[in-house]
Amino acid sequence: MKKTIKVAALAIVMTAIAFATPKQASAAQKFEVSYIPTTGTSVTINLKKSPKYYTEVELSKANGKVVDTKTYYKGATAANFLGLKKNTAYCARYRAVEADGTPVSSWSKKIGFVSLKNVEPKQVGKSMKVYYKLPKVKGVKKFKVTISKKQKSGYKTVGTVKPGKKIIISKCYGKALSYTSYYVRIQPVFAKKVKNTYKHSSGFYFRRGYF
Repeated sequence: MKKTIKVAALAIVMTAIAFATPKQASAAQKFEVSYIPTTGTSVTINLKKSPKYYTEVELSKANGKVVDTKTYYKGATAANFLGLKKNTAYCARYRAVEADGTPVSSWSKKIGFVSLKNVEPKQVGKSMKVYYKLPKVKGVKKFKVTISKKQKSGYKTVGTVKPGKKIIISKCYGKALSYTSYYVRIQPVFAKKVKNTYKHSSGFYFRRGYF
């Protein structure tokens, strides 16, 4: 009987992504993306709480084309946009407005994000290595990939990869991968000077098998 090694997507990580909910809002929260599902079809963005004015949020593609604009009531803490195209780079910005839509502030700086869909690890042959193939996304310069043995901390840089290319992961903390769980974060870096802090989560583990 020949021994084989198989890689599997980390179920606990994928479940956490599929059913995760945005963090609860705080008074000092930033204007930033808090959640993108693995389907890549929607986004939740945290808003700075404004008790005096309404908040207008504009969503555009990386090329500047506006695709949607929504206005939220006073005190709103989150904005939601549905119907996004998968593997597409978007930008968002906000401003304060009166109830009739009259602006009372200038637009904020844009933040960026990518609607990545189901980026999963694949095994390199029968080895203890995996690779991720990142999609081609207009407006994205590269993807930064990090890895950890813990889900919420301890991430170390694996490297960067250009859109449409593969990146192989063979080590974690300088040691070869083994039979344990690994967590991976993928952060798109925009070609233009647009800030993107959202990291897409993934994970995997190796299991022994025979045939």
